[in-house]
Amino acid sequence: GGTTAGDSLWKRARGAVSAVTASPERAAPLPKHKMSDETRARIWALVFSGIVIIAFNGVAAWQLRTDYRAGLAQAEHHVSTLAQALAGDAALAGLDRQALAQRVQQLDLRPGMSVALEAAGTSQIADARGAIESRAVIANSTQQVAVSLPVRAALSDWYATLPFHLVLMAGASFFISVLGGGLVRQIERKSAADIALKDSEQRFELAFAGARCGIWDWDLAAGRLYWSAPMFALLGEKPCAARLTPDQVMAFVHPDDRHILQEVEDSVRRGTLGYDTTFRLRHSSGDWVWVRAKGQVWRGLTASSERLVGIAIDITEQKLAEARERTANTRLRDAVESISEAFSLWDAKGRLVLANDKFRAFHGIKKDTVPAGVTARDLSLRS
Repeated sequence: GGTTAGDSLWKRARGAVSAVTASPERAAPLPKHKMSDETRARIWALVFSGIVIIAFNGVAAWQLRTDYRAGLAQAEHHVSTLAQALAGDAALAGLDRQALAQRVQQLDLRPGMSVALEAAGTSQIADARGAIESRAVIANSTQQVAVSLPVRAALSDWYATLPFHLVLMAGASFFISVLGGGLVRQIERKSAADIALKDSEQRFELAFAGARCGIWDWDLAAGRLYWSAPMFALLGEKPCAARLTPDQVMAFVHPDDRHILQEVEDSVRRGTLGYDTTFRLRHSSGDWVWVRAKGQVWRGLTASSERLVGIAIDITEQKLAEARERTANTRLRDAVESISEAFSLWDAKGRLVLANDKFRAFHGIKKDTVPAGVTARDLSLRS
């Protein structure tokens, strides 16, 4: 029983190891998440703020270290020079401790500096008391002068200004952090505004695309035309971010309608405030799309800033319906004229709708003198 349980446990463990060490080709690929522009901008803002803080504090720390070393070197030079000068006075060798103290009081020593006489050859213990020391043997004597100055006293000015520098570094870091946070918030607000603007533009374009119309903006001074995305979709073309030239637009216009755009431009230059015209544009399929361009003239502070701004509506279905109506009316008139007897059609209010030539000849009515909607009394018809 123990062997069977052990074998079962071993199989489960081996299966788990096989699943973990499965080849990447058989493992399901992990989904890749694309970093958004807003997240990327936030990271760059934080990285930039961090770099500025590190750079500023690094420069300040380097300056503090430079001042520390300079003050330390100056103190060492001062201590060494004083020891050499005192060693040059042979009279010091015969002075006792009290006389030496009186002699030292006459010197203008830095606060914390001390002078002592030692037996020649006494070794110097480096920084044994956190002080700067220098020794010099008095000439023709078995004694030497030892001058000592604590590091704290030597760098008193540096230590006095250290809190100010630390506060300055902390304040600058805080100020830069606040600026970085403000930059991140500004990026967030801009991203939110961009998202709202894109949503508004998308709704705007969807509404225009559903209505089968597009926006165009013709800058007469620059000779450039802007077409919205629904305008390109109207013609089955891919949207183009660049502004179009008049020649590029003319390539879409029907050859028989190209004079219309020139007339619109000429009328605007003559002072016309609006325009409303129809023309045909070539679809990517090769068919012609009837559009109605309607808008107004926008004039800036200078005469060279005139622009035509408006919409272009697809009226192809309307034009086709009008053509079908004309065809039907033509066929109806032909059918009425083909009747061998006088024929007329009146509406419910007794107004003439349609009549053939035989009807007009029978009543002595000229074709050109029958206005639409006249009654029988108006025409004084024979009964």
